[in-house]
Amino acid sequence: LAKFEPGRGLRVVAEDNCASGIPQRTVSRAVVFTAASTRQLLDQERRDLASLQDSLGQLIERQKGALARTVKQLGEVPRDAAKEWGGIRDEQRAVRDDTGRLLAVPLPALDTVQPILETAWKGPMFDVIGLLERIPGIDIPSRRQTGQGVLDQQRRILDMLLRAESALAEAARHQQAVSLLALLDGLVKEQAAILEATRAVPAKAKVPAELPGRQDKLSGDLAGFLDACRQMARQGQGAERDFAPVALAVADRADTLRIKSRMLSAAEALEQQAAATAL
Repeated sequence: LAKFEPGRGLRVVAEDNCASGIPQRTVSRAVVFTAASTRQLLDQERRDLASLQDSLGQLIERQKGALARTVKQLGEVPRDAAKEWGGIRDEQRAVRDDTGRLLAVPLPALDTVQPILETAWKGPMFDVIGLLERIPGIDIPSRRQTGQGVLDQQRRILDMLLRAESALAEAARHQQAVSLLALLDGLVKEQAAILEATRAVPAKAKVPAELPGRQDKLSGDLAGFLDACRQMARQGQGAERDFAPVALAVADRADTLRIKSRMLSAAEALEQQAAATAL
């Protein structure tokens, strides 16, 4: 897969192991490979994190609302138990369902808060629904006692959601710096791989067709990385402010060493079948 270029694709083919008869064969739709720039990757990470923060904020507000309804219900003269407590149960069920959907989304930013949310989803979010379903069918003294148990579980849920929100906010403060370091690591590894592949080309042999494109693409990725470094230097806030001078120094050093220009020259040499020159 590393040799696949943007715009190319493949299909997944599966056959059964039937010992007799004609094997059953299934072919998937075409899987097309697309390329994303460094800037696009960073912007997507930022959008994903903002979306996750927004979803978590909505969960918190809904949980606060459910908790407030329970406090009000416990302080009032008992009326239509099935209707009043049923409404709270439905709200808690919706909070749990939305949390489950959030956990099912494969976002890297979710890794920071996934343990907290999973514990809440499997624990108090599940338990509180069971308590709320019991309330309409029990006597008033027991109803108040069970209602207090509901309140305790709701407070646990809210506390866990608030801790997740705090953890996510902390991750957001460090997100761009961590992303830049990950991108830099990727640039280094890809250049090392291209270098190794170029060294492996025998004298007077043809350069593998994918190498010029990989080297050229890497120069574009480097340009995006350097732009992101300079943007951090201009806009760095909070925890990123301390990293901003480092990011700017990296970008300036890359310009001084003419790394992008050298990458482009190497890509051109590879295109011209001059592996030794590219090295």
